[in-house]
Amino acid sequence: MNRWDTITAMYADTDAPVRVALEMRLTGGSNVWLAPQRGNTSTASIEVLTTLTTPPEVWKRFEQTITDKWASYKDEEGNYLNVRPHWAKSWEGLTIRGKDIKKYLKEDAYKDAFPAFRQTFENIVTSRGGTVEETRARFGNALMNDLLFDILEPPTPPAPPDSSGSGGGAGGGAGAGAGAGATGPSSASLCGLHLPSWLSRLLSRRH
Repeated sequence: MNRWDTITAMYADTDAPVRVALEMRLTGGSNVWLAPQRGNTSTASIEVLTTLTTPPEVWKRFEQTITDKWASYKDEEGNYLNVRPHWAKSWEGLTIRGKDIKKYLKEDAYKDAFPAFRQTFENIVTSRGGTVEETRARFGNALMNDLLFDILEPPTPPAPPDSSGSGGGAGGGAGAGAGAGATGPSSASLCGLHLPSWLSRLLSRRH
């Protein structure tokens, strides 16, 4: 794992795709079914942000470049890290190790978590007298229906920005639109990088 991969990629791109910030957060794991940190002892969450003036083709190209870097990391036993996107960031349309990211989430990153979430979701909803279909229709969206329930629906059209410039979310699902607000930044984020043991030990000594 090259700790400077993202910074190197930023400065190597003459189109300057990252026009706001690069951030990293170090956290623990989680027992929440759909949390990117699930199953980790410790987690590195990396985020890069840009502005709406960045040409879309420049940003999408850079998103894929850094995704390829992050998805290439392996643990000390040579196994690929289970990289997962932040649900509320821009990641639709990317590929991970040659696989469309939605397929990757279903078949790899959340292979066991999605079925467990569906069962837990059904148990909670029915225990309160509701149905999965009713609840999904009211609170679901095209992206999550596809990922969690294998139901394909036409995507929700982007909401037009309001007069104040704060804007609504673009796209039909969580993380479906980069730069959701009229003045907000675009961002890409992959979470759930399980840290190597040497870094975990270092972090534990600092707390």
